[in-house]
Amino acid sequence: MITIAVALLLAVDFEKQVAPLLERSCLECHRPGLIAGGLRVDTASDALKAVRPGRPQESPLYTRTQLAAGKTGAMPPGGPPLTAAQSEVLRAWMLRAHTGPRVSLSRTAKR
Repeated sequence: MITIAVALLLAVDFEKQVAPLLERSCLECHRPGLIAGGLRVDTASDALKAVRPGRPQESPLYTRTQLAAGKTGAMPPGGPPLTAAQSEVLRAWMLRAHTGPRVSLSRTAKR
């Protein structure tokens, strides 16, 4: 039997899995026009600036989502934390060090 983690590692897709996650949880503060902390996540290449390829445990984009809600630096701030499944998608994408397509996320979130 293949575990979810192994299946994700083999089949993670930026456009279908990672982009919607970033759009829902990160884009409100990390997009063109509002680049909180100097980070944009509206394209894979922008998001990869906070990723250590193959090392999610050393990647700010991942580690900050793993902090308990309310802790300094926890992401997303004030929003619900990522689910275990969402965290695994993000981690699997980083393990494979995908660059993903140069696709812009559709949402133009505003606070």
